[in-house]
Amino acid sequence: MASSLHSNLTFLLPTPKPKPIITQSSTVHHIPADLLAALRELLRQGECAVALHVFSAVRAEYPDRDLGLLADMISALGKKGMRDEIDRLIGELEEIDGGDEKGLVRVIKGVIGAGLKESTVRIYGVMKRSGVGSRLESRRICGGNLENSLV
Repeated sequence: MASSLHSNLTFLLPTPKPKPIITQSSTVHHIPADLLAALRELLRQGECAVALHVFSAVRAEYPDRDLGLLADMISALGKKGMRDEIDRLIGELEEIDGGDEKGLVRVIKGVIGAGLKESTVRIYGVMKRSGVGSRLESRRICGGNLENSLV
C-alpha cells in the first residue's frame, strides 16, 4: 500500500531542470535559418504581407544575405500584383554584391516580369555604381529589356 501511495504522489515532487542541449553560440546560428525557413514558407503560402515584415527583419539583422532571397520576395510579390512593394524593395537597394550573378539575374527577371520599367532602370544604375554585371548574362538581360521597354 505504501508503494502505491508513493507512486501516486510522485507528481508532487519537483521535477529536475533539464540540461540545455543547445549552447548560446549554436542558438545564434539557428535563428537565421529559422527566420529564413519561416520566410520561405510564408512566400510559398502566398502570405506576402506577413513575409514583407519577416523579410525586413532578416535584412535589418543580416544585411549581407544573397540576392536570391530578394529575388524570391520579388517573384512572390509579382504574382500577387504587389508592384508598389517591389518598387520599394528595389528603391532600398544601395549596392549590389557582384558575387551573386545568378541572384542578380533572378532579381532582374522578377522586376521585368512584374512590368516595372523604373525599377529595372534603378537596378541597372545600382549595377553600374557598384561595378557589377560585367558578366554577359545580367547585362544582356537588363540592357535588352530596357531597350525593348523604353522603345
